[in-house]
Amino acid sequence: MLIALIVVPLVLAALAPAFKGRLWLAGLVMLALTAVATRTEQTVTVPWWPPLHLSLALVTNATNVPLLWLSAVLLLAVGFVEEELPTPSPSLVLIAIAGANLAFTATAPLMFFLGFELAVLPFYLLIYLVGGPQRRRAALFFLAFSATASVPLLWGMIWLTIHGVTIFHPARVPLAVQEGVYLALLLTWAIKTPLWPFHVWLPRAHGQASTPVSMLLAGISLKIAPYGLILADIAFPAAARALAPWLALWGGANVLAGGLLALGRRDLKETVAYSSLASMGFVIIGLAVNTPFAREMAILVMVGHGVASAFLFWATGAIAHRTGTRQLDKLAGLYVGSPDLARWMTLGVLGYMGMPGLALFPGEVGVITAAIGRYPWAVGLALVGWLVAAAVWIRVLARIRFGQQGPVAVGHHPRLGPVPGLLTASMAAMGVALPWVTALWNWR
Repeated sequence: MLIALIVVPLVLAALAPAFKGRLWLAGLVMLALTAVATRTEQTVTVPWWPPLHLSLALVTNATNVPLLWLSAVLLLAVGFVEEELPTPSPSLVLIAIAGANLAFTATAPLMFFLGFELAVLPFYLLIYLVGGPQRRRAALFFLAFSATASVPLLWGMIWLTIHGVTIFHPARVPLAVQEGVYLALLLTWAIKTPLWPFHVWLPRAHGQASTPVSMLLAGISLKIAPYGLILADIAFPAAARALAPWLALWGGANVLAGGLLALGRRDLKETVAYSSLASMGFVIIGLAVNTPFAREMAILVMVGHGVASAFLFWATGAIAHRTGTRQLDKLAGLYVGSPDLARWMTLGVLGYMGMPGLALFPGEVGVITAAIGRYPWAVGLALVGWLVAAAVWIRVLARIRFGQQGPVAVGHHPRLGPVPGLLTASMAAMGVALPWVTALWNWR
């Protein structure tokens, strides 16, 4: 059943033209498969290249199960906005899902690399095929940064394999060698998470991508890099400990940079994109602490951000469809003309701000709790960034709810469907019913 998490999306990708308009059915299939495959910890090993001791080795555990659930839930959500995905985009989405599931479950370095590429590269075509007027330029920018990130990743995975690390476990090599390989891999994670100042491709990609592509890119694809950092910490524990203070400082700076960069944006979608840097900063701080509790809190932030960012990108897309603009200056008083969208946007913003009772709150507070004793300066930077991020979203809410003039609706009025309800339930479950959710993830 574990292999089905990779094989079934590929089969569905081949059949996608036959059920056009019903991508949500693939989401339901993957949700059911995930529920079955993650009930208990599983390990599957299929020999691939015996002379090099290489195999297709997959595992489900407490680290990757939350991300597998996130993948299935967001595929279902995207399935309900499939009208923005022309052929062959649904097939590309399912290939990306298969790649993400392979990366999340792989225990062999080269299998992780294959999953990483399979999850990332379809987004070049997804951005190139449909989106804004500058989508082709944005797609090429995305491809260039992805190719740059892949070089140190491939080198690191090959190095591990050559030196006998055919599954992710501590490599018995000198500290200097560990640090060299770890830093090379860190460059990949910095580009694809992304971290400041390697983030410049992110607003371009999101600014030109269609709504469902942005939902998947932020919600799933960009979670593979921080998950890879968890694997790197396992393979190079001494290097991870030695570089942890600098990594924590980088995480705190990332939170602050994300807030400051988002503060001056006039495009609503770019505001969401830049704000992602702040959430990923909390993830990096948690992984720098590198205790079981801190790692769990970082994973909570990853999953919470995946749901909240998908919600905000959906709301931004719905607003743009209805009003014909994403410019904050032209969205003053959105509540007057479209109170339903204003309410959903408000809920998404509250979730993104880490409001108690919603998805990001437990993870971000947990990261601060875990890190404040060890890296207080990183937490201090993060708290300042948290306040700046709050100012960003208060500015957005003030504009759309309390402006004097509602925007003229120039677009069509698509049925909102179950997307906001599904994502609201997911955010609320993580904020209010976290013990039940973590029981579903097999956390003890």
